[in-house]
Amino acid sequence: MEAERRLKQVQTIFLVLLAAVVLVLWVDFNQGKPVSGIDLSLIPEKVGNWEGIELPKGDEDQKRAEAGDFVLRKYTSHEDFIYLVAIQERGSRHRVHSPLNCYTGSGWNLLEKREFTLHSGVQIRRLLVQKADTYRLVYYWFTDGTNHSTGFLEHLFLYAKGMMTGGNDAAWVYFDVSTDVTESIEKTEALMTAFIGGLKHQRLFEREPGRPPRSLNRSSRNNG
Repeated sequence: MEAERRLKQVQTIFLVLLAAVVLVLWVDFNQGKPVSGIDLSLIPEKVGNWEGIELPKGDEDQKRAEAGDFVLRKYTSHEDFIYLVAIQERGSRHRVHSPLNCYTGSGWNLLEKREFTLHSGVQIRRLLVQKADTYRLVYYWFTDGTNHSTGFLEHLFLYAKGMMTGGNDAAWVYFDVSTDVTESIEKTEALMTAFIGGLKHQRLFEREPGRPPRSLNRSSRNNG
């Protein structure tokens, strides 16, 4: 009975995810490519005491980076480091999968998952993952510069709803900030929180200047 229940849960999640992706692709086909919601070029190479360097990218990701739709960077401060990924979800980037699936599909084991609001006011989803002897803390969220979500499925539906109703024509951006746990979870959380606070100080999570406000605003839900 337990196995049948879990199978039904997996089937339901798969169908919901499939429906969300199909809906988004249909919207893209009928409504056209969304405009940029956030200017990723504003992500600074220096955040407080953190110095950022660009990481190597494949050919397709390099093209997206040159188009302003992809950032892959490593920031260092003394012996500490933090990875930052920012993806502007336009065109083929709507085919990205859930961050949870991304990590587990890359061989990481999920140990913890929860969401909370940082002192800087940014609401994030927190993952603790493990691969061999390495433990990694991951904070991620989605935003179009006005609306904010920590749910993969929710942000897809919000995007599709906004495009279909005309209330939102901006692409969403996926932000992923992560680092390996070295000394303790508490120290790692403090480093991550301070780093994201520095990013927020740059007003990176707000819509581009001159763009009209949009009325759609939803809180995040625990959906992936």
